[in-house]
Amino acid sequence: MSNVPGYVRPGGKSYVSDEGIIYCTDGKLRWVYELDQRKCPTVLLDLLWKYVAIALVVGALFLRLPPQATLGTAVVAELTLVGAAALAALVVFGVRLLEHGRFICLVYTLDEQVISCQQIRGKTNKEYVTHAFAVWVGGQSQPAVRTCKLRQTPLACVRSVVAAPARNRLRLRGAKGLRTVFVAPRQLPVVLDCLTRYCPEMSRKRAGK
Repeated sequence: MSNVPGYVRPGGKSYVSDEGIIYCTDGKLRWVYELDQRKCPTVLLDLLWKYVAIALVVGALFLRLPPQATLGTAVVAELTLVGAAALAALVVFGVRLLEHGRFICLVYTLDEQVISCQQIRGKTNKEYVTHAFAVWVGGQSQPAVRTCKLRQTPLACVRSVVAAPARNRLRLRGAKGLRTVFVAPRQLPVVLDCLTRYCPEMSRKRAGK
């Protein structure tokens, strides 16, 4: 954390770098990524996976077919359930777009042990969320935004990080839970350097060179 003012400590003030990285007073790094759900429908894909998985389980446990039914009939019935689940996921996704808009804000938190991601509730924008965490005094108050859908992964299980600058993302190989990290182009080198230093496996490889 070079070039970070000395007042970034408990009871002090957070610091927002030119890249938009928030060095918080709780000793953690945070950044906000504004995700366009139409161009990168990760929420839709999560809903599809969830609803289709439920349909498969329900079909396997509760679908009752007549004894004379053939294998083809069973497959068609199962596919009908999957199709209905996919349609339900699309409807739920459409409702969420109407309620929250096409853009959602994701807040990433990184320290030496864990990286996590939370979605901001309701309609908001990147500048407002960044300001909310910049003025937040960690551990002594709550940010002026509401979060949900916590996903995280211990850095100890990350074997390597694959950068995809064209897609504004980092892939955490070996991670359990949070596997994809979205990051703006200017923030990518900073976040990648921190992950390289904090992940034990990558740190050992770096030291061995």
